[in-house]
Amino acid sequence: MVDIDKWINFNWVSADMNGRRFEKTAMTVDVDLSLTGTKEIMQFDLGLGATIFYYSMLSDFISKETIKLESGKAVINGQKTAFILDQINIKMGNEIFSKNGFGLLYDHPLDSNDVIYHEDLPIGSIGVDFCEDKVLIIDYPNCRFSIFDSLPGNYAHVNFTSFRRNGHFIILPFEIQNKIEHFIFDTGSSLFSMAVDKDIWVKIPKKGKPREFNISAWNSIYTAIENAADIDIKFDGASLNKYPIYYCSHLDKDRSYYRSIGVSGIVGNTYFLEKTVIIDFKELKIGTVENMPITSQPL
Repeated sequence: MVDIDKWINFNWVSADMNGRRFEKTAMTVDVDLSLTGTKEIMQFDLGLGATIFYYSMLSDFISKETIKLESGKAVINGQKTAFILDQINIKMGNEIFSKNGFGLLYDHPLDSNDVIYHEDLPIGSIGVDFCEDKVLIIDYPNCRFSIFDSLPGNYAHVNFTSFRRNGHFIILPFEIQNKIEHFIFDTGSSLFSMAVDKDIWVKIPKKGKPREFNISAWNSIYTAIENAADIDIKFDGASLNKYPIYYCSHLDKDRSYYRSIGVSGIVGNTYFLEKTVIIDFKELKIGTVENMPITSQPL
């Protein structure tokens, strides 16, 4: 079994949007930072290529003179000025991670009016760089994850599916109407099971009455439409037809890029909430299992 001390708990952030309650809008992790000596929260976001911090949240502990400007590095949501911040230890659970080269954005993309975090803003986001060349296990039902140098023996029996990378993106194959379509897996996209842009949306047969609402993302408001898909959607041989699909207007601006890398949209956490997900970044394979029994409660 996995050493209980290796597990790192995560928390779900809930939010109300347009009169509708979303219980799982974001995954956050409690961290201890060596730089500040304080306990903070960070979003767990595999859609980010680099772990980032926000200068506005750290300004009491660092000055611009102690960090170096890196033009063209870590351009995130249009912020073209980024910094590289070295020598920070991050403790998550009982695990201490030391890494140089964290991204540092001068402006925080959120504020106290954010509909998800309100005034309890994260100090940054844990990106996929923590998992490179390692094995990530996310135990969704027990709200915990762990990072290993190699695949633990008790997961060796799992049936794995190959995935591919493009840059930092994790790109998974889904079977839709007997055809393979590829989607970016993003733990930072918790609202939606499968999100597509308008070009893809109009081509998908749907049934029932659609539901339109607004969402907030990075201090901007976008349109989302929810509907049941009248097609067969599978991942790893399992049917996903009980989940709705979504059109999200913020994906329209990136459609040309998605097409260039052979991607039809984004999938978030919803498909996997009843499972444990094993992502082997060394071998580029992913497996899912029904929730495995545990011998102790999460820390």
